[in-house]
Amino acid sequence: MNDNRSSIVRRSTNIYTSYFANWHNFPEGSIIVSITRFAPKGWNGLELRSCAPSEGLLRDYKNGNIDEYIFEQRYIMQLNKDSNLRERIKAVLNELVKKNDVILCCYEKKGDFCHRNILSKWLSPDIEINEL
Repeated sequence: MNDNRSSIVRRSTNIYTSYFANWHNFPEGSIIVSITRFAPKGWNGLELRSCAPSEGLLRDYKNGNIDEYIFEQRYIMQLNKDSNLRERIKAVLNELVKKNDVILCCYEKKGDFCHRNILSKWLSPDIEINEL
């Protein structure tokens, strides 16, 4: 039997991390998700505040009371406090990526120390996340 129906070719979608000011480099139609305590003014997109560092952790780091190593350890402890958090985040990301590329955003530029890189490592190897 000869099937003349055209095949639908779906491109693969990916999960990325980036920073808000880099939006002009985001793939068209991407689903942008804020992973900050406070999204940019006027933000009306998705938010995963459970991925943001706590106020105290940010304050300690920005005031120079802790270094990057201690920040990372405390942030991972924060993420691990909720035993179901990793599975919930993975479920949300897996649903979103079915629709289009997903970009987890915060404020720090590429190459700067940032919680999004720690979050990416924490979610791997279950989910592959690349930096844009």
